[in-house]
Amino acid sequence: MRSSFTVSLFCALCAACPPATEPSVPAAAGSATPTVEASSARETRPQRVAESDAFPQERAPIRVTDEDTVLGTRTAPLTWVHYGAYTRRMAQLTLELTHKLQQRYGDAIRFVWRDYYMPYWPDQGIAAEALHAAYALGRTPALQAMLERLAAFQGTATVDNMVGMGQLAGVADKGAFRSALESHAYAARVSASMEEAKRLKLEGSPTFFLNGARYNGAAVEQQQAELFAAVDRELEAAQKAKESGVAARDLYGFRCNNNFGHWLVASQAR
Repeated sequence: MRSSFTVSLFCALCAACPPATEPSVPAAAGSATPTVEASSARETRPQRVAESDAFPQERAPIRVTDEDTVLGTRTAPLTWVHYGAYTRRMAQLTLELTHKLQQRYGDAIRFVWRDYYMPYWPDQGIAAEALHAAYALGRTPALQAMLERLAAFQGTATVDNMVGMGQLAGVADKGAFRSALESHAYAARVSASMEEAKRLKLEGSPTFFLNGARYNGAAVEQQQAELFAAVDRELEAAQKAKESGVAARDLYGFRCNNNFGHWLVASQAR
């Protein structure tokens, strides 16, 4: 009777205890990594971007829209946003730089023309309006020709001389062009650019943003080698982003989010 009770008690105690587990032993050097750690290691590598993820240019820190005055296509891996005036000496230097960039990089760069000028250049407002009107009425050929003529212009911009310049730039509808300038159809766009320049705390004209990274255009004559090297690096970064799954049309938004708040050339960083 005692023996039967002892066996029954032992069986009950065994059933109540949890099953024994083997103690955790650290993995030896060179041994296989546990599954959880392998997943963590994968997360440190460049990740492919999900197709559902989008980085629209309209929501970038420096947004670009289809209403902007542009030279190039949305799918260009590099977007150069210009804040500046269109006459005076710096405008000539900016245009020369634009030509060099186009010759070296071709369609890889899209240029976006925004307006920013000093208060003591009041005629720059109508010059900027003329540029946007020429683009709206004559698209890319008129834009390129107007940029050339404005950069070479040494006088004071008025409606009359801007209308004449628009005709020479290839704007066919003189009446529509004059009407746009007299009614200040593009004044709101110019004002919006000026306000955005204030928000960005721009310190000089011109200032450029290359996929969101800032560059002080006043140094363009002295820093061209550094500038082109920075452009090369950004193109490489954009290519890697594209390979990771970022759609070509979203490259600007993606890279602008990464670059905004940084200087394109280290020597300009403050």
